[in-house]
Amino acid sequence: TPAITTRYYNHTVRDKRWRYVRYETGQEELYDHLTDTYERHNLADDPQHRATMDRLAGWIPEDQHPPVNDNDED
Repeated sequence: TPAITTRYYNHTVRDKRWRYVRYETGQEELYDHLTDTYERHNLADDPQHRATMDRLAGWIPEDQHPPVNDNDED
């Protein structure tokens, strides 16, 4: 099971090998930690990695809620 991090509408999904990022704008990043530990080469534009990106994107929650403002007092 991958680890998922969400900040507002930006998401990161990390498994043993890959880190996939999808931003609120729809921009994507994909890094192969087997060969690129320091994430210097974004593979998101390489069509051969589309299936990996789709698999990891499947872990992103479909039901997204707006951020909670901790400063609101109700």
